[in-house]
Amino acid sequence: MGKVGKRNCSYFLICCDVLQLKRHCTVLMVLVLCSGFVSTAYSARYPVWGYYMYIADGHSKFFASAEAAGNYSCSQINNATNRKLERLTQNGVALSITCRFDTVRGDTYTGSGRSATWGRVCRQGVLSAGDVCLGVDNSKKRSCPDPSAGNPINILTGQKIQHEQDIDDVGHSTLDFIRTYDSQSSKRTSSSLGTQWRHNFETRLVFGFAAEPLDGEPFELEGCTASADIIGGVWHDFSGCSSAAIEKNDYANLKYIYVQNPNSGSIYFEKIGADWVSDSDNDTRLESIVQVGEIIGWRFFQSNVSVERFNNQGRLVRRMDSKQSVIDLYYELTDEQGGDGDSTTLDRVIDQSDRELTFFYQDGFLSQVIDFNGGIYRYGYEQYDIDQKNKRLTFASYPDSTPTAEGNNPFLEDNPYTTYHYEDDEFPQGLTGITDSRGLRYVTWAYDAAHRAVMSKREAPQATAGVELVTLDYSHFTAPAAPYVSEINARGKQTRYYFAEVANTRKITRVAGQPHSNANDPTISCEAVDQFYSYDSQGLLDRVTDWAGNVTDYDHDTRGREIKRTDGLRWAQDRVGTDVISTAATRTTLTQWHPVFSKPTRITDAYSVVDKHYDCSTGRLLASTQWALSAAPDYVTPNCSGHVVSGEGL
Repeated sequence: MGKVGKRNCSYFLICCDVLQLKRHCTVLMVLVLCSGFVSTAYSARYPVWGYYMYIADGHSKFFASAEAAGNYSCSQINNATNRKLERLTQNGVALSITCRFDTVRGDTYTGSGRSATWGRVCRQGVLSAGDVCLGVDNSKKRSCPDPSAGNPINILTGQKIQHEQDIDDVGHSTLDFIRTYDSQSSKRTSSSLGTQWRHNFETRLVFGFAAEPLDGEPFELEGCTASADIIGGVWHDFSGCSSAAIEKNDYANLKYIYVQNPNSGSIYFEKIGADWVSDSDNDTRLESIVQVGEIIGWRFFQSNVSVERFNNQGRLVRRMDSKQSVIDLYYELTDEQGGDGDSTTLDRVIDQSDRELTFFYQDGFLSQVIDFNGGIYRYGYEQYDIDQKNKRLTFASYPDSTPTAEGNNPFLEDNPYTTYHYEDDEFPQGLTGITDSRGLRYVTWAYDAAHRAVMSKREAPQATAGVELVTLDYSHFTAPAAPYVSEINARGKQTRYYFAEVANTRKITRVAGQPHSNANDPTISCEAVDQFYSYDSQGLLDRVTDWAGNVTDYDHDTRGREIKRTDGLRWAQDRVGTDVISTAATRTTLTQWHPVFSKPTRITDAYSVVDKHYDCSTGRLLASTQWALSAAPDYVTPNCSGHVVSGEGL
């Protein structure tokens, strides 16, 4: 068994505020440990509002609140002790900061700290270029641990995901417009944005059915608009077929449904008896909507009380988020109604306040979107295959203050635009780079023969780090005994990710950091040390061993929710795979869950008990009460019988 290290450096670096490997190993880890999904937040193309403070050499630091800016400013006062924020005063966009501190002589003094300015800034850790925030990408939501590398690539699959947020519906988010590139999405997954791209309103259901094998010969299914090959008796992507049409055919039974979300991945449901059972380790539910014995649509419920309704073609027609905000999607508008007369394309998205996004197409591809303020976003494509049926997205332009001015962008306007590059002849739909509105190419990717992303290079012209280069090696990916993927990060550090097939999914079992010395500073080095992961029968995290040898043990219920977590354990004699023993640092946290909503109702740790109470109709938090451990009342399971859950009638 592997020996657990005592002292080590963290092996995952991300170019953010910390751009150099410190001697004390203070870096930001990319590998996130959790038992559910990775929680992601988008770095919007358009800046958010906040405070920015000039530091030096053209660099600024950004803050989400005045207090955060003030505390930082006071902490930077030189030759002083006991530095504290005394007062904040804002005059227009200028934030004045007053600090109280002791001088080197011990005298208490009140003085001004470095001031800050209120304005449009990029989120922390995101490079900016004028009114554009770069680095707008994130991995899909996936079961953890699922590490990413560079400008992120999924290490276990070589999958490149790129999120581009064009419209930021500040304060609402219901009418955000986000495009997602997925290097490994199926060509069969049709999209109005061309091959490999989809947008956030293209969430859809894909229906699969069980039928008698027909030796792979194409066939027509009555009531459907496309033909398909039967493979092993099951077809998983019969995109031209409605669920109702499948159910009407005697020899084809609806058996599988994929919920495909461009931003958070796919969830797979299988019909077992009368129920649709999910493979997700998050709490989800899918149900059919039936009228007069016929399926007319579907409802998809997620644990955060969001509900989506789909028609029987699998197209999204209504969405309600956790704040009870509802949007409606329209596909069948005529030319006179402002649509395009094509029932397969999305024409309009409208929220409860009658604000809307309007969509226009050319040759079946999205050509422009008009937002709720009248701003026009345009999209351009190029053909890349012999039969000229497939196109790839090459340009996106954004509104500016001179909407009617002519110019030299690809749409003959003066508006800013982004260019997307595809330079791999063996993988013509593989995104290999992005050039921003300044004409600077700030990121590059490369792929291997299996179309896995193996290189990520970020140009950072405004950052002191220069170029961030990360490479991946899949030459041991199919090793029979101990398959792994090797990464060399931006600092030249090599890490191996060992994996195994667990519950039909590829899972990390060991992360092995290789010995490393910094060529520029021989005093900085990292010893070889490992992390280990094991899983339960559901494929969920069971035990995690960190770099320092600390063990965390997880228990889950049948719905994949964490019900017990014990931290601060150790392996006996620090040998992984032996008995787990308690230490002085061992702590246990217990979680009990709401019977209707997948939300915690009681959390008990070593010191206290927290009870949470929710509205039985909406799932909204009504109250949270913290008790001393000895004073907590007996637990009472919430009773929501007789209440109609919000979204049931969506």
